[in-house]
Amino acid sequence: MKPKTMILMVVAVVCGLAASYMTSRLLADRGGPAPTNTVKVLVAKARINAWTPIKNPDDLFVEKEVPEGTFSPKCITDMKDLKNQALKAPLNEQMPVLKEDLLSEATAGLVGALHNGERAIAIRVTPESLVGGFVLPGSKVDVMMTLKRGDGDSSAQIIMQDMLILAVDQKNTRDDGAQAILGNTVTLAAKPEESERLSLAASLGDLRLLLRTPLDQEKPNYKAVHITDLPHQSKEIDEGKTETDVASTGSIGVGLPTLPPLDKTPAPTPVVDKTPEPPPAVTHTLRIESGDTVSTTKFVWDEKNSCWVGGVPAKKADVKKAEDDATTGEADKTEESPKPKAPVKAKSAPRKQDQPVG
Repeated sequence: MKPKTMILMVVAVVCGLAASYMTSRLLADRGGPAPTNTVKVLVAKARINAWTPIKNPDDLFVEKEVPEGTFSPKCITDMKDLKNQALKAPLNEQMPVLKEDLLSEATAGLVGALHNGERAIAIRVTPESLVGGFVLPGSKVDVMMTLKRGDGDSSAQIIMQDMLILAVDQKNTRDDGAQAILGNTVTLAAKPEESERLSLAASLGDLRLLLRTPLDQEKPNYKAVHITDLPHQSKEIDEGKTETDVASTGSIGVGLPTLPPLDKTPAPTPVVDKTPEPPPAVTHTLRIESGDTVSTTKFVWDEKNSCWVGGVPAKKADVKKAEDDATTGEADKTEESPKPKAPVKAKSAPRKQDQPVG
């Protein structure tokens, strides 16, 4: 074999060995051990529906190690952060739970503000019963019921204390700078038995809200105040007057003057002076027949001058009456007209005859 050929074969073998070595080193670098920087996150064992209460997180979640940077840093890593919480959206299996997946008061609305065993109930209010509008969402109030009865047994009593206002109308948060809200309804957080009492009290009497400070945690047992507990009114009721009688006299508070009793005597009927009507005029109808011509004339008796006046043509009714009287020959049924007095003629002195001149 020629020396040149031997040299080429040696070079080829050396190059092959070198390529093999380099390839093995490259494969060894790619298949090295996994990174050591990992973090633990909580993932769901199975699908969890929204609003599911998380009483025991170990039953729903499990810890899982994942490479650092694989998931969001907002992932929850401690089981204590999930206890007594709820999800606002469903969570699939092996998916980590984030802080923003949990319900809060802002995302849950009134439901998020309720505690276990509480209910939300709304009652109708007025500006007076709403303390002029100064009862706002988040305020603490007492509820007072006023029961009005007509038998003198009206009363007022605080039936609930330290109640949380959830909303006024549809507002469950306080606006920046708002000091008062005038609404028609308020929503309170109450237990089921308290809700029953509120509903019954609202149907029997008037409800008022008493604004209280959150620092006051005392709940004394207040007794009902009856109308007999008011000094001025209790005296009148003891005398036999009913509550309606007391209210009608104006005795509504202590120290107020008593109004005089209402005079129930009916007012006299005014008498209207009637001017006597003048007596009917006395008339006479004169019927004149001349051949086939018939004419009538109506005269009226003038009592003042004692004479007949008029002489105007008679009306058709008078003509008809005159014709009926002439036919039947009956006298006129009206009052007989007085006969006119004949005028007295003055007697003139006899004239002296001219005596002949002798």
